[in-house]
Amino acid sequence: MRNINKLNLLILEDNPYDAELMVNELEREEFIVEWKLVNKGKTFKKALATKPDLILADYRLPSFDGMQALKIKQQFAPEIPFIIVSGSIGEELAVECIKAGATDYVLKDKPRRLGYVVKRALNEAEELRRRKHAEETLRESNEKYHAIVENSHDAIYIYRGKEFLFVNGKACELSGYSAKEFYKMEIWDLIHPDDRNRIEEYSKKSAFRKKTPSTYSGRVVCKNGDVKDCEFAASVISYNNRNAVLGIARDITRRKRVEEKLKESEKRLDIALKGTGVGMWDWNIKTDKMVYNERWAEIIGYTLEELSSMRIDAWTQLTHPQDRKISNELLEKHFAGETEYYISEVRMKHKNGNWIWLLDRGKVFEWGENGKPIRMVGTHLDITEHKKIEKERERVIRELKGKLKEGKIPDGFLPICASCHKIRDEQDIWHPVADYLSKHTNLEFSHGMCPDCIKEFYGKKAWNRIKDRRNKQS
Repeated sequence: MRNINKLNLLILEDNPYDAELMVNELEREEFIVEWKLVNKGKTFKKALATKPDLILADYRLPSFDGMQALKIKQQFAPEIPFIIVSGSIGEELAVECIKAGATDYVLKDKPRRLGYVVKRALNEAEELRRRKHAEETLRESNEKYHAIVENSHDAIYIYRGKEFLFVNGKACELSGYSAKEFYKMEIWDLIHPDDRNRIEEYSKKSAFRKKTPSTYSGRVVCKNGDVKDCEFAASVISYNNRNAVLGIARDITRRKRVEEKLKESEKRLDIALKGTGVGMWDWNIKTDKMVYNERWAEIIGYTLEELSSMRIDAWTQLTHPQDRKISNELLEKHFAGETEYYISEVRMKHKNGNWIWLLDRGKVFEWGENGKPIRMVGTHLDITEHKKIEKERERVIRELKGKLKEGKIPDGFLPICASCHKIRDEQDIWHPVADYLSKHTNLEFSHGMCPDCIKEFYGKKAWNRIKDRRNKQS
């Protein structure tokens, strides 16, 4: 903003004495005047390029006059105030100058009026600058608003009562209606019948009661009959000096379908996890944050709340040190790409104090650009009972081996009859195989008939009937 007391003045005058009188009069009005005197068109035009605050011009000069100067000023600097100062100027001529763009005029024989006229001219010029700046700002704002609204990915509309007052291009694209069609419709023509009452009630309670935006969802019926899921936001605004509703609608049909598929997938995963009894873990390797599901916590006797209160991560705190070392080695191999999956059998301490065995499986499914793992997901399966059965099986095998070592089977060859397959003992007595092994070992026998014996004793038809019955049972 210009300093109101400081005045950069351009004077068009062929009489230096008259110019000094003008300056003195303005200084008497407490202006701080810096001024330049010109008396020809060429020098006037050059001085005009310095953008003075105000121009005082004599109407009549020998080779140049005030009207010519005014035309030049209007062409190159129309915003600068221009005041005619003349010894004699008629009323008709003064009106002509003002119509041509002069701000005002002052007669030389009334110098006291000059200060008042200059102040008013400067104030009007300042007000004009402010108004132009405001208009320019408004124009830029409107252009930005128009660009934002028309390039928005959301449908934007304004309505009052039930009638549309404005819609953007995206609203037309979303619904299939043209802007002209919108302006002939009511807003409820677009809302699915099953959603109208709910949305209308919600709108009354939220959007119409306060200016803060409210959000709700509903379905839009398009021109071609398609139904689209949308998310709405609404707020009260002033439009043409009256209240109206500014609405925004976002097409979330695709998102809803993805969410539905995701929920269905999560449901299937939950059923699968519950059906197999496995717990799930999700490891953000970058942040070293581990997330578990409820089943994972249940396997070791805890709740998720109890695990979250642990100072150290449950995996680190509860896994057997020996198994944790082996597990880390297997993880490094998986991270290095040596294995497709990470698989490890580990012991974890149950809440009751017992060690339980878990089958720990996982796979990295998110990698960084540097080839480092970012995220890994896996499962825990309780294999404690399997381990017990395996341990019992090993015990039975050891016991059987011990009994066999204690058996009385002689070393070397056993003499067996090539015809009846009886075995000869040390006393040269021939025994059936079962009798011999019962006597010389701790083995016990169950008896049945092989297929060849069944055919021999009962015939092929009997064997075929037995075979058909077994096939039906299987």
